[in-house]
Amino acid sequence: MKPVWKIPWALVLLLSLTLLTTRSSATRIATTNGSQIRPELVLQRGHSLGVTCAAFAPDATWLASGAADNTILIWQLPSGRQLRTLSGHRGPIRSIAISPNGELLASGSNDGTIKIWDVEKGVERFTLTGHTGFINSVAFSPDGQWLVSGGADKTIRIWNDKTGKQLESLTEAQASVDVLTFSRNDEYLASSAGKEIRIWNAKSWRDSRRFMRHRGAVTAIAFGTDDKLIASGSADGTVLLWRPGSDREQFALTSDSTNVLALSFGPEGSLAAFHADGTLEFWDIGNGQRKSDS
Repeated sequence: MKPVWKIPWALVLLLSLTLLTTRSSATRIATTNGSQIRPELVLQRGHSLGVTCAAFAPDATWLASGAADNTILIWQLPSGRQLRTLSGHRGPIRSIAISPNGELLASGSNDGTIKIWDVEKGVERFTLTGHTGFINSVAFSPDGQWLVSGGADKTIRIWNDKTGKQLESLTEAQASVDVLTFSRNDEYLASSAGKEIRIWNAKSWRDSRRFMRHRGAVTAIAFGTDDKLIASGSADGTVLLWRPGSDREQFALTSDSTNVLALSFGPEGSLAAFHADGTLEFWDIGNGQRKSDS
């Protein structure tokens, strides 16, 4: 009997975006839990150019998408109705993040700025300047105290999302900062620059560990459900499982698939990896083996 997988939202989102940018008609994607459909997502095409990033609201009642047309669109779920358009950037949107309470949306763009938006009102609160290149990643801390951004200028910047003021600038990266991910307990920030991953103490903003075991640029990072395990994926399609205090991986998960776009830990010791070629793989984090579908 084949197992029924409860696909994590991050991976459903990427599957949705893959279909959204390759089909002209409305796309429907559903997650399943047993025989129950939970819920069905209807994504309509509203951007004039390709979708580059997206994020779900914490309560999953709406979805935000950013695109190469310089706009962010807000979609109602599960109806798929477009609610509003956020315009103001002068370049393609590269990254978006939604605050833990769902009130704010942050967007990073090729124009070198970050904008913080009031989602309900559909208006811009702040434009954050300081980076000197593309903004590759933005992320809110789980407690909502700050926003972090990473850019092509090789810096990570920490902002007060209530005032728009910059609090810190971390400038030790040797390459463009591409991925930023907080631990669930809010104690650590993981960043990637090229093949290197750094774990930063989210109180002192000092890096406590460096990890450089990938052969290709790191493209995805995820903390485990208890923050004791980290998964990282790279452009060469491999996934490494390791512990924050270690400088070597616990398991190397090899695949014939391409660039890893997203990673998400699931129930019962599973890890899901979504690749650029559309492949979705599931791994057992206890033994580092691919889970069978039969």
